[in-house]
Order: sequence, then C-alpha cells, then structure tokens
Amino acid sequence: MAERVFPPIETDAAPVIAELVSGAIVRSELVGGGLTNTLRRIELADGRVLGVKQYVLGRSFATEGAALRVLARVIPVPRIVYTLDRVIAYRWIDGITLNECRRRDRSAFARLAEPLGELLGTLARITRPAKPIDLAPALAQLGSGRAQARLGGELAEGLRQLLEAERFDDPACFAHGDFGGRNVIVAPGLDRIAGVIDWEAAGAGSMLRDAGSLFRYVSRYDAAFVAAFARGHGALPDGWLRRARLLDTTRLLATLAEDRELPEVHGDLRALIADVVAAG
Repeated sequence: MAERVFPPIETDAAPVIAELVSGAIVRSELVGGGLTNTLRRIELADGRVLGVKQYVLGRSFATEGAALRVLARVIPVPRIVYTLDRVIAYRWIDGITLNECRRRDRSAFARLAEPLGELLGTLARITRPAKPIDLAPALAQLGSGRAQARLGGELAEGLRQLLEAERFDDPACFAHGDFGGRNVIVAPGLDRIAGVIDWEAAGAGSMLRDAGSLFRYVSRYDAAFVAAFARGHGALPDGWLRRARLLDTTRLLATLAEDRELPEVHGDLRALIADVVAAG
C-alpha cells in the first residue's frame, strides 16, 4: 500500500532553509518513500546534512514539530534545525528503513524486535489524557457507503461483529500514529534503531495503536519476533496482537471510505481485513 496521495511539491524550499542556516548547498535530492508530503535531503558545504520536509497545502508542521520537541530526549527522533510555514528542516538520520532491513538481512531484522518493543514501551509510559476510542464512525462505514461496498457485505459484517464485541479501554499514551517499516530508520550497521521519522499524525491514543500499525502485515514477522517485541515492550495486555490488529482496521476503513479509486490499494486493504476477520 504505497501509492502517493499527493505528487511531490515542485517548489524547492531547501535553498531558503540553507540561507537561513547560513549554509551553501552542495547537493540536494528528492527522497522517495513518502506518500503525502515532500522530503529532500540536502548536503551543506560545512558537512551538515539536513532533511527538508514540505507539507501539502492545508497541513502544518505544528504537530510534528511539537512531537519532536517532546521526544528529543526520550527516543531517537530527528533534531529540528529550522521551521517555516509548512516547512520543517531537521538533521538527517543516516540509515535504511526497517522495511529495507527486513529485505536485506533477516538476522539483523530479528535482532531489532526487542529494541522496537522497548521503544514503543517508552512511548506507552508517556501517558496522555484522551477520550475513549469511538468506534461509531467505523461501524457506520461498515453498514453502508464506499468502505462497505469495497469490502463486500459478508466481510464488512464479519468485521462489524468483531469490533462491536471488543472494548478498547487501554491507557492512552503518546502515539506515533503511523508507526511501521517506512518510518523506522535502522543505523548503517543494522545493529540499532537510529531514529523514528514522520510524526505528523502523532497524538494521544491507545497503547495498541502503534503496535497495530507495526504488525499490519503480520506475515512479515515470525513468532520469535513477536515474542521478542512483547518482551521488550513489557506492558502489553493479554491478547494484545489480535486487539491491536483489530484496532488498526479502523484506519484501513478510513482509506476504503475515500472518494479516490485506488484498486490496488483497496485490494490490499481487503486482504488485510479478511486476514483479521479470519483470525477472529
């Protein structure tokens, strides 16, 4: 599920940032992988390397900037250098994505399971007041509309029954909002997590929210990885993986309910939801 929501922004803010931080640009390149905003990696003459993210119209860096400032001394995140209207510049984090690590070196990937759990366990200890999770929008989407039509009646009904039978009353904590293989950076030596990026959807949420996002494609993780993750986290409730994946379906439904026709993406989402429903 990797189809861009918006095309890359053509107007390059990197020269403006470079001037503001008193640096001459040696190299600037567009970075792939993002689905909404536009990210460029710029190298300055003095050796500094920055990431310059430009947000699409109507979005602001405020949420991400606030999250990065809160978390700077808690977990590895990008360090802010400068902010402008709909632009944020931060120190570049060298490494590869967790997804790329999984494809490149399965042994190194397996060794990151416990550190990943520790990282989300740290976030879980940053408690935040939040309203109880409201399943009404998801249940409405399963009753009629685009999401229901794209899923099909039988699958939509199966998911509706599972959601209605579940209570998501776990403590609210600081949540990334889109935690997964694209947004976790592994150090060049593949021996540690170098940083977690893209905090624009951060906020208070269930401690299961990020776990559900991470294990959305559950077949990528074997039982040993899941067990090591849980061990590192240290505070997951019984049945956490099933409940986390079930909670994650509410985000998938929001995409299925959109106006845009994305046949490949929608097919992927149907398969993910069918797997959750089959697991019961």
